[in-house]
Amino acid sequence: MKKNFLLFMLWLTVLTAKPQDLIPVWTKSFGGPWWDIANTISISNSGTVFVTGVYTDFIDIEGQRFYSKGFTDVIVAIYSIDGRFLNSFSFGGTTNERPLFSVYDNDFILFVQFQRSFEIGDVYISSDRYANFMLGWFDDKGILTSYSIISSDKTLYIKDMKSNNGAIYLMGWFIDELFVDQNVLSGESGENSFILKLTDKGANTEFFSWPRNEGVGRIYGCAVDSKNQIHIVGISTRNIDTEIESTDLIYNLYAATLNDAGILVDKKKLFKGYNLNPVSVIMNMDKLWIATSYEFYCIENDNNRIKAKGQTDILISSCTEDNQCIKNLSIGGYGKDTPLDIVSSRDNVFLTSSFCDTIWFGDEFLVSHKWGSDVLLALFDSTTTLISKYSIGGKNNDFPRGVSSLGSGIYVLGQFKEGMVVGNDTLATNGSYDIFVSRFENFSLIQTVPVPLWIGGILLLLIGLKLLIRKIGY
Repeated sequence: MKKNFLLFMLWLTVLTAKPQDLIPVWTKSFGGPWWDIANTISISNSGTVFVTGVYTDFIDIEGQRFYSKGFTDVIVAIYSIDGRFLNSFSFGGTTNERPLFSVYDNDFILFVQFQRSFEIGDVYISSDRYANFMLGWFDDKGILTSYSIISSDKTLYIKDMKSNNGAIYLMGWFIDELFVDQNVLSGESGENSFILKLTDKGANTEFFSWPRNEGVGRIYGCAVDSKNQIHIVGISTRNIDTEIESTDLIYNLYAATLNDAGILVDKKKLFKGYNLNPVSVIMNMDKLWIATSYEFYCIENDNNRIKAKGQTDILISSCTEDNQCIKNLSIGGYGKDTPLDIVSSRDNVFLTSSFCDTIWFGDEFLVSHKWGSDVLLALFDSTTTLISKYSIGGKNNDFPRGVSSLGSGIYVLGQFKEGMVVGNDTLATNGSYDIFVSRFENFSLIQTVPVPLWIGGILLLLIGLKLLIRKIGY
């Protein structure tokens, strides 16, 4: 009887939801006595949700308790598409380990930064270089089946990881040399931007590298289109058109395409500005989408100045497959608004970020809780027009840390302090900060026939009367 009632309420929610609504479906949280950090989220094709984070001392999840071996260890929690807890496992060493990226592409694939050494089950992983990362392939039970170590004796930054048909793409920049397992990949002296492609669980690699002084600058992200072409997004101090190095602090944000020979073609400047930070790059409906944070202002087409409302604003850009900018949309308020990620939700694009005070979308706005930052959820159509906006948070600073999507479901990972409300779920922490994961339904993708709330109320009353009659025996 209770199950039938819950199904009826879900059916009523679907019928009465407006087509542009983002509706919270379920939320889970877990944590330990200290500051737990959420890191990555990814989803299998069947809807299994993989969440990662780090913890100190110990962490509790669904009756299980894990103790850290060092200062921080990694926790992986696995949920079903409807929010049921399936499994969890932990790994670490005597120092610090931190997941940076994860994807699901036939396997759960996790990219972890580490110091010196750590253990995953019976597998001992180590490297004595200055910068160390592990790319690991796991089965659905959390068993490590293969791994590669990417490292450098000097500076190494990995800014993005993408997957496509079993291939993993890593990108960023390094100084002088890059090591992949026992292979040495040499660049020119100094800083080099790169893309590393790994296939067959790391057995085969392709390496593309460009010296910084060739105008490539630093690569921040990439996306793979329907033709398997790699589009990269980077920042350069060199003018795209004249190839003259800039002497001021204004940077150029550009997009380019990597051809089969490893040459960057269709390189185009999208805009320039102060302290540009492109944080997310995706392909959606044959368009390249970029989420960037900027300070003060940015300039598109060398003449149209877009001014930030506050300390840091968000710029959403859509481009053609030949990297020609179609539209830039600025979002911001009076504080520091920072984009975290964008993902595809079929033909929509979903943005999550943190914001404080007020954030504006043209004439529309959202207001955060008074003394902290909240989590922003925003949905856009293919023309960058706002479809829906939503915020979650409590009285302290709450942050999004990852987002992924499958069908009409959008899954948001974050961390919160003390308490937070998500739809009908009220969360409370075990320690300073806990980890949460929420599923939202994108109702703009679901064809429904809106039913007035008063009809829903009558139906609910009739159900209640029927249950009462059964109870008294009539």
